[in-house]
Amino acid sequence: LVYATCSILKAENAFQMADFCREIAPDVMFDELLNDNIKGVMSSPAGGVQLLPGTQGADGFYLSRLWRPA
Repeated sequence: LVYATCSILKAENAFQMADFCREIAPDVMFDELLNDNIKGVMSSPAGGVQLLPGTQGADGFYLSRLWRPA
């Protein structure tokens, strides 16, 4: 499952993912999304990555990727 928003609000991003995992799918796990190409550009809040507005001329967004173990 990929969850992405064009928002920088915690209420729409990391808090949503925490609620989803707690209430709907407690067995899912977050993928590590930061690699060497973007570690210096994006922050990594619990359960996703965040790009703030103005960073390298981009808009702000949040991205999270979840998976369920087999």
